[in-house]
Amino acid sequence: MMQAIREQATGWIAWVIVILISIPFALWGIQEYVNPNPNVPVAEVNGQEISLQYYQQAY
Repeated sequence: MMQAIREQATGWIAWVIVILISIPFALWGIQEYVNPNPNVPVAEVNGQEISLQYYQQAY
């Protein structure tokens, strides 16, 4: 039984499943890279959070 599962896991159906699962993760990562959230703190100095928007304005 385990041999049959192993043989099926190396087939083209397994690759289709892996690709279909990978697409949303890739798109999610690209979207976060292209449009970052400006309210997320990029640093903290003396207890004060510095946002991405403030950092980009300063530099």
